[in-house]
Amino acid sequence: MHLRSRNGAPPSVPSNPPAGPAVHGGAVNEQQRSIAAMFEQQELLSRVGWQLSLRWMAEGLVLVAVVFTAVVFPGVLPTVRLLAILALLVLSNLLVMRVLLPRSRRGELPWGADVLVKGQMMVDLLAYTAFLHWSGGVENPASVFYVLQVIIAGVLLSERWAFLAAGASSLLYAGVLAAEYAGWLPHVHLTGLMDTELYRQPMLLLLSWAVLSSALVVAAYLASDIVQRMRARERELFQSNMSCELRSGELANANQRLNEMAASRDTFLRYVTHELRAPVGAIQSYLRLLREGYIEPERVPEVALRAEHRSEEVLALIGDLLDLGQVERAQVLEGRERVDPLGSLMEAVDMLRPSAVTKQVTLEVLAQGQVPVLFCNPRHLALVWNNLISNAVKYTPPEGTVRVRLKVEDERLAVEVSDTGIGIAPEEKERIFDEFYRSDAARRFDEHGTGLGLAIVQRVARMYQADLSVESELGRGTTFRVTFPLQNLQATGEPPDRRHGPRPGKLPRTLV
Repeated sequence: MHLRSRNGAPPSVPSNPPAGPAVHGGAVNEQQRSIAAMFEQQELLSRVGWQLSLRWMAEGLVLVAVVFTAVVFPGVLPTVRLLAILALLVLSNLLVMRVLLPRSRRGELPWGADVLVKGQMMVDLLAYTAFLHWSGGVENPASVFYVLQVIIAGVLLSERWAFLAAGASSLLYAGVLAAEYAGWLPHVHLTGLMDTELYRQPMLLLLSWAVLSSALVVAAYLASDIVQRMRARERELFQSNMSCELRSGELANANQRLNEMAASRDTFLRYVTHELRAPVGAIQSYLRLLREGYIEPERVPEVALRAEHRSEEVLALIGDLLDLGQVERAQVLEGRERVDPLGSLMEAVDMLRPSAVTKQVTLEVLAQGQVPVLFCNPRHLALVWNNLISNAVKYTPPEGTVRVRLKVEDERLAVEVSDTGIGIAPEEKERIFDEFYRSDAARRFDEHGTGLGLAIVQRVARMYQADLSVESELGRGTTFRVTFPLQNLQATGEPPDRRHGPRPGKLPRTLV
């Protein structure tokens, strides 16, 4: 049996309230249940503390009453027995405090707390019945205080326990009256206060019992109903307050994200402005020199070529920015079609072959196994191939090698682009995917570059839930590996252009 509230919810709940942004479906219901259970535990802890305080106050009043009676009416009541009953109640209260208070101060309920509280309530009823018997029985009008036990049960426990306490009080009181009437228990007469034969008048006894029992039932109903309504209102207020706190947390998180986005936007704009300003300023200077005739006729082609190179930098940056924006806005299902990844890779290799020839870099391509047709956006694959291979060619010295491997393993399509280039320092690996970031070694090796290529590759990998990794050693080369899951990408059939393009399997090395 567990200590339950009015709605029957058990108090075993987490000690901390749920936090973070709200979610949907079953998680929301679970969160609401956690909030309600937490409220029940906190409410129960407060009621247990309230009961302990009330018991100490009641025991103090009883002690005063016993001492007052012993002084004013000496010899009327068995003072020693009454003090013994009071000592039992004090010990019971101390036991409950010893078990409950240390953990309740930490917001916890110890195991078996429900049994202890209910047991204490039964001890109270038995002790009060014994106290009533030894202080006059039916002659003592204090029997009305049974109603307090019923009210406490209704407030502290549940409606069921309120009526159980009412029934137990009625039976115990009836037992005392019947036992004294039959002579099974000695009757303690309140000398000088009541008729000596009052406890032997059956109609009076029956009437006293009926009136008390009726009062107990009414008290149980009223206490339960009032407490139930109050708890429902408190629960609603508590849940509303917790919902407000959750919403406040969500708004704070959203505000933080907005601030981060604003900061990222400002940083992005500063980078773009900085990267565009230098080449555009150079082009403007070259054109002014040419227009104003400061350049010798024999050097005009050289200056025009420099302006052309600078304009190519601007166009490259604009192209990368457009690609990055497209990837950021794109959805996974947007523009999907059946794509031959091997054919797409070879197109990228063919497009970059002139750059490799110019730099005297060997470009090798190897395909292993049957490469499946994919259902994806062809532009996204092209961005991955172009950026990885162009980076490898750019940062590989003459006479170096760039190797591209395409293979299927464990239901995943993997592409590896390795080079014998300048490599990446260990401390810079975490930053190479940041927008506009270029390492010091990369800037020294080639001053031209936007720093957006790897950021684009990372965005595409995230979009398709692909794994992106890098292995590198400074001065020895770098290997980038992208692994696409085939579960949601694989298409059926063979694209028409594969019959005329490279066949799957192990390709001969393409040396350029």
